[in-house]
Amino acid sequence: MKRLLLFLAICFGGLFSAQAQDPNFHIYLCIGQSNMEGPAKIEAQDTLVDIRLQLLAAVDCPELGRTKGNWYTAKPPLCRCNTRLSPADYFGRTLVANLPQNIKVGFVHVAVAGSKIEIFDKKDYKMYLDTSAKERPWMINMANQYGGNPYERLVEMAKSAQNQGVIKGILLHQGESNTGDKAWPAKVKKIYDDLLTDLNLPANSIPLLAGELVNADQGGKCASMNTIIATLPQVIPNAIVVSSKGLPAVADKLHFSSEGIRIFGKRYAAALLASQGKKIEIDESSIAPPAPVKVQEGLLQGSTENGLSVYKGIPFTAPPVGELRWKAPQPAAKWEGVKNATQFAPAPYQGGNPPSGKSEDCLYLNIWSPAKTANENLPVMVWIYGGGFSFGATSELVTNGEKLAKKGVILVSIAYRVNQMGFLAHPELSAETPQKTSGNYGLLDMIAGLQWVRKNINAFGGNPDKVTIFGESAGGIAVSMLCASPLAKGLFHGAISQSGGSFGPHRITTYPGENMKLLALAEKQGIEFMEKAGAKSLAELRSLPADKLPSGFGNPGGWPIVDGYVIPDDQYLLYQKGKYNHTPVLIGYNSDEGASFMPPKTPKDYVDGVNKRYGPFAEKLIKAYPVDENSVPKTARDLARDAAFGWQTWVWANLQSQKSKDKVFYYYLDQHPEHPVGSAKFGYGSPHGQDVAFVFGNLNPVDQNRTATDAELSETIMNYWTNFAKNGDPNGENLPKWEAFSPKKTAVMYFQQKAFMGSVPSEDAMKVLDTYFEWRRTPEGKEWAK
Repeated sequence: MKRLLLFLAICFGGLFSAQAQDPNFHIYLCIGQSNMEGPAKIEAQDTLVDIRLQLLAAVDCPELGRTKGNWYTAKPPLCRCNTRLSPADYFGRTLVANLPQNIKVGFVHVAVAGSKIEIFDKKDYKMYLDTSAKERPWMINMANQYGGNPYERLVEMAKSAQNQGVIKGILLHQGESNTGDKAWPAKVKKIYDDLLTDLNLPANSIPLLAGELVNADQGGKCASMNTIIATLPQVIPNAIVVSSKGLPAVADKLHFSSEGIRIFGKRYAAALLASQGKKIEIDESSIAPPAPVKVQEGLLQGSTENGLSVYKGIPFTAPPVGELRWKAPQPAAKWEGVKNATQFAPAPYQGGNPPSGKSEDCLYLNIWSPAKTANENLPVMVWIYGGGFSFGATSELVTNGEKLAKKGVILVSIAYRVNQMGFLAHPELSAETPQKTSGNYGLLDMIAGLQWVRKNINAFGGNPDKVTIFGESAGGIAVSMLCASPLAKGLFHGAISQSGGSFGPHRITTYPGENMKLLALAEKQGIEFMEKAGAKSLAELRSLPADKLPSGFGNPGGWPIVDGYVIPDDQYLLYQKGKYNHTPVLIGYNSDEGASFMPPKTPKDYVDGVNKRYGPFAEKLIKAYPVDENSVPKTARDLARDAAFGWQTWVWANLQSQKSKDKVFYYYLDQHPEHPVGSAKFGYGSPHGQDVAFVFGNLNPVDQNRTATDAELSETIMNYWTNFAKNGDPNGENLPKWEAFSPKKTAVMYFQQKAFMGSVPSEDAMKVLDTYFEWRRTPEGKEWAK
């Protein structure tokens, strides 16, 4: 019976529970914040683990079959139940691969994301949790999983581990939350000394390995802390600092990528073994930078990130500064030597604070390429960001191109000038050009970016004859405009517009969906802008610093215009005549876009707003999009949704399917939890912008609106989008069939927990709205709109 029990214990994780202390069982304590906890995606290669590598569970994880206090094979995650890949994973793998077969390695792993080192202070942890950590409830929740005291749980588990093996060292990765804290080494020493005392270990008897934070060479946001970490051996003689140089990070520049974590863990192990007189070589070829790439302007040096060749901050035009402010983009200058392309460039000058900063010198693009050689001829997807033509950046975390590129496409993101820098018109500006037009510089930037892609993308393994443009909100509207612009002809071969379209008529007082103005009016408003800036000439206006120009809502020059050149005419009329760039399109919008644009608070607000905007059509539209007696339900909010996005998509689909042989694929995203009756969110659907995270596969793990099907649905959407880029058709193996839209069969793909075909949402109401837009193009409607 005893033999049977021992056999079962071995099979189900109790390998060491019945054994006495084994000097050949080496145990390491792992502490820190998120980079130690496990920030990186666990991939298939990470799941095969030598049974000589063991984990003492510090928390209960029923979903992993783990019980606190028991030993298990150290298959990630090593920390809590929902953490991911940690440096300890590959530290342990490297050790067991380089130590005698009779040596086993075990971990006690206690870490808390976002925490300061104070959370592990034996005495002061409570003060920290009750004060500065109190504003981070998620951190409190993590600490509570350790009984509210991570240090005490660490000691409890370490003492338990000492019954089976010998503690040989401590792995630390922490410091992001203590950046700039010169007392950090002393705080670490106190924790180190307390641990050794509480575990009955002699002072300074075991090594402490401390990893650097994301390095400056990777744009690490907290890289300055590395100079403080470097002083740790001055206070702890057995401290060993492990370099993070060259380790790739994810877009937030705080956390290492999966490949970065793997190499980091190997470096921890190599550093430990070197301290014991054993030097090993570790393979870092997976993060070796790619060979320089030659483009027309010179040589570019990118970086390797999770198996992709990544190039950031590539100039595709000359900086639009000084005399080039409010001019069409000019060719980028050539350079000597090799230009470093490993960091995002500043975003365009704007009111917000983009992750990479902002500057007038902003016309740069980024490339994520899975190609191993230049002759792979991969399809290309070019992302155009949204932001109301007033904001936006290519450096946003949510639009990191890694996951899409890993599906066999080259992902490019291009910047363009926004707000007045991108769209100001003025008679003097028009007089400078052969076309006698001004404004629309942001659109010209996009066209210049596409021209650069056409000339150079083959050097990155891309096919210049298979380019798909895609964007969301203002980016989706820009995609629509590029589809209608003769200047963009031949620069792309497919278009994806998410919550976009620009088919409304021009109007003096603009509204969402009727945003366009004519050149003459835009020039007049440009004169007003110059006066408001206090400038007496164009030269004087150009000489003003960007932050001295008038800014804020309501200033002219913040939207594309019908200039007769970039945008020749009312886009609806251009499509009626078949005068557009004929390519397949994939277009759609979200179910509750109207909730994102200052929805009316009361029924009276709604009725007054509809009357003001729609005049003689207000009564019909209120009937088609009804409001409740005491609230403004989704049926009413859908008028704003459809005017800005739904009708634009619907009419685009109808016009193109009537005038072109190129297919139209229409979608509707309605992905959200079922909010209970009586809750503030009852009746709400998918807001504006929700689709971006699904398309890029960068879902927010702490989003309160997450559902159990989000990850699977995102995977489906990414496959549809990349299939479209590859074939001009989203359909592919193991995907629900997406039927093309036609006037006879108005087929729509719904993304609603899963993918399925349906009909156009609110189509009867949309037809009423269509009569309004049709009337607006009559002489009577044009006169009324004045």
